Amino acid sequence: MAWMSDTGPRSAASPLYVSDLMSDYATPTAAGFALPTGMVTFVMTDIEGSTRAWERSPADMSAAVARQYEILDLAVSTHRGVRPLEQGEGDSVVAAFSRASDAVAAALDAQLALAGEEWPVGAELRVRMAVHTGEAQLRDERNYFGPVVIRCARIRDVGHGGQLPACCRPGRSSTMSASSA
Repeated sequence: MAWMSDTGPRSAASPLYVSDLMSDYATPTAAGFALPTGMVTFVMTDIEGSTRAWERSPADMSAAVARQYEILDLAVSTHRGVRPLEQGEGDSVVAAFSRASDAVAAALDAQLALAGEEWPVGAELRVRMAVHTGEAQLRDERNYFGPVVIRCARIRDVGHGGQLPACCRPGRSSTMSASSA
């Protein structure tokens, strides 16, 4: 599987998480890193049925969720995305991209990798994702808020595991799945 966009992969040294830069030695300005602003494309994920799976098999889910994060982090960083400070959605992931094409490529690569993963019995992950573009609002230099983020979460919530609902413009959406990609 190719983990590259049409313009090539991101350097392994590039920061992925905003928190990677929040230390005495690295700030968004000093590192040349900041969350994208203006028109931003978000990718949001959620594991379908994760609460029940955690209750059934916490050890297996711990390993599966950690692997899911690795897969998602690779897809996001490879396609020039960043992860804002966690925004309190449990085992979900939020990523931001300056280019919509990078966000879609990351989401499709992630869905294909997740679909091909051999999960522990009782912790088979089915991850729904959404892609949505809009005028982003920064709460601070580490996270977003506002209608675009909320809409992306709502679009994600209409999907099922393995699907990738995407909103092209308000009021219109389409759904892709890893099996049809």
